[in-house]
Amino acid sequence: MAHSDHRAAVRVNGRPPQFRRARAPRCPGMTPMTSPRTGTRTRRAAPLLAAGLALLAAGTAATATAAAPLPDAYTQDPAGGDKAMRTAWTKDEHHRLEAQFRFHPGVVFQTRKRPATQEAPDWGGTAPDPATLAYEPKVEFAYDVYSGRLLRGSSLGDAKKGTHDVTLDATVVSERGAKVAEFHEAKAGRPAGFRAVYPLGRRVACDSGAYTVRWSITRNGPADATATVRGTLRWDSDCARLRKAFG
Repeated sequence: MAHSDHRAAVRVNGRPPQFRRARAPRCPGMTPMTSPRTGTRTRRAAPLLAAGLALLAAGTAATATAAAPLPDAYTQDPAGGDKAMRTAWTKDEHHRLEAQFRFHPGVVFQTRKRPATQEAPDWGGTAPDPATLAYEPKVEFAYDVYSGRLLRGSSLGDAKKGTHDVTLDATVVSERGAKVAEFHEAKAGRPAGFRAVYPLGRRVACDSGAYTVRWSITRNGPADATATVRGTLRWDSDCARLRKAFG
């Protein structure tokens, strides 16, 4: 009798008990999918823009229109990090201007609806539309002015002080020499250390050719107290890699 009670405890209606597998916790960035073979739901990392993000990290910028912003990238003159600078001294050698310039291509695009499929009914959503890719460039200026009555070649240490009259200039020129976009700002009373980003206010079409970007930063003053740092860089508006990544 005791044996019979034991069997009743482990069986229900003559069948062994059914155990449900615990559901794994949903991880951020995971999208539920349905297996076409078994009909069961599985999970895999959502690949939305994965190829595009990898490409952008390698050196092409993007900012979404009607979508979340993507990582930005830029071309810098001189090449290097934040502390890479070009240098010019004033004639009286009382001021040293260190300057840097960055060009942000600023890729923009519209989104389109991504239809769900039988294999992936939960997918849907939106995706970048490669046909709408374009550029809205920005320029970034950075400089430090070191002042002191020291001879050229001597260290001025951290003698960034006072305010200065500084002019910022940038021009984007096509291969044919046509001026595509321009930025100019002359302002008095700028700080001795400065960094800012400015939109050029122009949209540039994809695959419209290669461009030259000319830039300069000038500390204004009397003839012997003026210094200018200038440079150029090249930018190609080709969108083939972006279209392939987003297509």
